[in-house]
Amino acid sequence: MGVISEGLEAIGGQALMEDTGIPGMLRDNQIFVIWEGTTNILSLDVLRSVAKSNGETLRAFSSHVKKRLSHALVSNHEMLKHEASKVNSALDQLMQVASSVDPSVLQVGARDFAFSLARIFIASTLLESACDAQSSNHDLDVVTALR
Repeated sequence: MGVISEGLEAIGGQALMEDTGIPGMLRDNQIFVIWEGTTNILSLDVLRSVAKSNGETLRAFSSHVKKRLSHALVSNHEMLKHEASKVNSALDQLMQVASSVDPSVLQVGARDFAFSLARIFIASTLLESACDAQSSNHDLDVVTALR
């Protein structure tokens, strides 16, 4: 919404004319949240999935992320190893919270929980890419993005 609003403001009154296409983008952008669900609803869906599978989806997520982190954790590159260790620690902490907290309490922090899962996954993807780059003798700019 911020980008569309900035565009409208930058262009001015002409941006409201239908032939610019911007009013359609504005409507599409507004409806996306309603159509797909707010982040709170989507976060509650994550918790429902975890509960419905008796935690199996969360264990599968953890296993997948740990597999992605495995090469970075044993890397010769100290920054890769350090960052992978931090992500691994965050994953362990999140898993500990998820398994020890009453599900109704977890609902209060559903958005934070879901966003934490997303950030951990993104970080593991970046670290996996950095390991691939290191093994191919490419520059490790991906690691810089983690900082």
